[in-house]
Order: sequence, then structure tokens, then C-alpha cells
Amino acid sequence: MSSVRRTSAPSTSVTSVAGLRRTGSPINRIWWGATRQGYRQGDGGPDARPPPGAVNDGQYWTDRPGVASRPTEVGLLLPDVNLTLATDRGVFSADRVDRGTRYLLLDGPDLPTGPVDLMDLGCGYGPIACTMASRRPDARVWAVDVNERARGLCRA
Repeated sequence: MSSVRRTSAPSTSVTSVAGLRRTGSPINRIWWGATRQGYRQGDGGPDARPPPGAVNDGQYWTDRPGVASRPTEVGLLLPDVNLTLATDRGVFSADRVDRGTRYLLLDGPDLPTGPVDLMDLGCGYGPIACTMASRRPDARVWAVDVNERARGLCRA
């Protein structure tokens, strides 16, 4: 077989010349595409890791980013929520709400109702936690992140 024909069916994706895999939802297509092609975070092998003693001061996954602070704001406009979020250098996606987060907030599952506890693990500056709090004001929202700067921004 010299070529692969692409299909436009929304729940079918071409995975190899050998055949097709029915993956269903876009979330499954993202998951299977990322894990099958080796795009998991930290999966770059030993050469992708910094040498021992190296400093990654500006990285968002450190507890105290070493980059200089430059506070700013980003807007988050959804059909049911309009938020202005404080952000800063040294946090994930500081200049905009990233596509994955926006997709989750638009098409993710409905939140449980009533006085429940909700958690945003790896909250960053808080687009998910703040949206959950806006959508479910009777819930207790836990915003958790290793990054001290991100936690402060989310709290604000």
C-alpha cells in the first residue's frame, strides 16, 4: 500500500498504513495520539533531562520560579462565565488560556451539584478552579499547585 486515505468520519482516525482505529470522542483521539506517539511529559529519555545541578528557574513546574515577575491579566470568556484572571511570568500559559483548558471548560462533563468538594490539581493561575467556583458557588474548590506564584495568582 503506497498511500493512506484519510477519512472525515468524526470518530475515526488513521493510526497507520495497516489500518484504522475507532477512537470515539475527541478526548480519546487526543489521548491515544499523544500516548502512542510518545508525547507524554517527561518521556524524552535521559538526554531530555537537564544535567544534575542545572537550574530551571523560569519553569512553571518549580516551586519558586526564578524569572522576574511581570503581572498581567488574561480574559476568559465562556458562554456562562466571563472572568479576568491575574497571571504572571513563571506560570503555565501565562499569556492566554491554553486550548486544552478552554476545550475542557467548554465541552467537559457537567460539575456535580450541591455542596461538594472540587479539586483543580495543577491549577496554575486558576482558569479551571475559578470557572468551577463561578459555576458552582455552593461547592468548596481546592486549587492545588507546586508553584507558589501560581497559587498566589489563583487565590487573587
